[in-house]
Amino acid sequence: MIDSYDVKPKHIVDAHTHIFEEEYRERYIEETFSIDFSIILNFKRGADGTLEGLSGSADVNNISKYFILPVVKDPRKIEHINDYYYRESKKDQRAVFCGTLHPDHPRLDAILADLKLKNAKMIKLHSVFQRFNITARQSLNFFEKVVKADLPVIFDTSRIPPRYLTDDDRPEYYANPSKLLKLHEILPELKIIAAHGGGLFIYDYERRNLIDSGIYIELSSSYYNCDWPQNDYDISLENFIYMLNNHNQDKLLFGTDSPWQDQKADMEKFLKLHETGKITKEQLENILWKNANSLFELGLK
Repeated sequence: MIDSYDVKPKHIVDAHTHIFEEEYRERYIEETFSIDFSIILNFKRGADGTLEGLSGSADVNNISKYFILPVVKDPRKIEHINDYYYRESKKDQRAVFCGTLHPDHPRLDAILADLKLKNAKMIKLHSVFQRFNITARQSLNFFEKVVKADLPVIFDTSRIPPRYLTDDDRPEYYANPSKLLKLHEILPELKIIAAHGGGLFIYDYERRNLIDSGIYIELSSSYYNCDWPQNDYDISLENFIYMLNNHNQDKLLFGTDSPWQDQKADMEKFLKLHETGKITKEQLENILWKNANSLFELGLK
């Protein structure tokens, strides 16, 4: 239990959760948990993919804010998904609305303006599913507009195993650490967040290139997965702690990727890292809420 540790954080901000529309929710969740990589990545069933489920988890686990990140493959559904996430976010003041976009969308300026009007806190992109190269000219034009809108971007940095890719998926679509670093070099003003500790199915030597780079690292689903492909738990934990202690200390963000992980279990992992002397009280507070509070201007005291 959280109270069993010597430090109870004043706040907890989960910077990475998902909800799904009712007509797709059960099938999407069940299909994901039936795929073998859910076992490899040590996925644990968290909330049920509803806003109500996340709200209940926030009640139990002292979560002050949780970011709901949209997932969309079809560019034609972007506005529909953004509207759905916005409506759902209004059901709980702790839910933080985020949107998505695509560099080739014909209504790019209008959607960005709408996201700003609705106080979206960041944009979620999954360049593999959305099929675009993050350093292509069209993408760079898009990111220049995002910089002007002052919206951080969280990238899914996972390298999807080849057997799950279609003929239309290409290696150039990956937002792996080297691509993020290139984008950061081209557009240093863009606030880049690398999800999943810099990526699932990513070699640790690639991940380490992000350390002390100025890129934000969101930590969901990475506790057990920093030793790909061996996935030796002890080595993974050692690599994970190295990242926590050597990355820019104001650029580490707690996230769970619920419903693919359980919020309580993930929080307790970090609390245990402090209890065992792996991270300090200051680091714990920074990771669990202070860094997100500062970056997104959440107003938590």
